[in-house]
Amino acid sequence: MRNLIATKPFVYATRRLKAGDGFIARSGKDERVLVALGKATRCVASADAPVEPKREQHDVDSAIRDLRTEYKALTGKPPFMGWNVEQLTKKIAAAKAKG
Repeated sequence: MRNLIATKPFVYATRRLKAGDGFIARSGKDERVLVALGKATRCVASADAPVEPKREQHDVDSAIRDLRTEYKALTGKPPFMGWNVEQLTKKIAAAKAKG
């Protein structure tokens, strides 16, 4: 749990916080240090508090997944995840022609 509430004004992670502002600590270590210094307190989650939505996992097409594994097998390095099927096929063809 990294939800904290500022107890006095300070700057954290490029944000200027006032006393009473809620924020999320970047790591567990940051949480422990801020609480130990008295700059923040832990936030107790209640049942009425809104829950942050989880990130959606995108379903990867099996064709692009197979092309990515083939590219990695040929070159020994992972492909750029922004490449689409056409770009990956071009890169694979170039890698096959090279080696």
